[in-house]
Amino acid sequence: MSTAAAPTRGFLLTLIGVIGIIQGVLAVLGGIGLIAERNDAGLQRNVDVSDSTLAWTGTYLIIIGAITLVVAIGLLRGSSVARFIIAVIELFHIGGGLYVLIAHDGTERWDGLAAILVALLVLWILFRARSEDYFESRSLA
Repeated sequence: MSTAAAPTRGFLLTLIGVIGIIQGVLAVLGGIGLIAERNDAGLQRNVDVSDSTLAWTGTYLIIIGAITLVVAIGLLRGSSVARFIIAVIELFHIGGGLYVLIAHDGTERWDGLAAILVALLVLWILFRARSEDYFESRSLA
């Protein structure tokens, strides 16, 4: 009988999860800030939208932030569902990057290329052998 230790979560996978938590918290805080300041005339003038648009945007940010938090925490706990959700999102980033590469010219193309490269890096981290072992060990537990 083998007494091999269960695979551990690698640094890069942990980094993705921590960055996700930070993004989620910042999105929630930003949403709360938008809702709290939606009646500020200076803000409305600077962004050229109404108070109701600011309130809806704030609400959207809170929802997206909460989802980001849940998925990031799930990723850190070894959830295959969280891993799948992040993979699908990265595929959308690749599609958006390809669109920017094809439809735009000049410096915008660099933005599209950067989006594609970051998405490919995240996918590589999610599906490299060490990550595979970690997620498999978590699904068996």
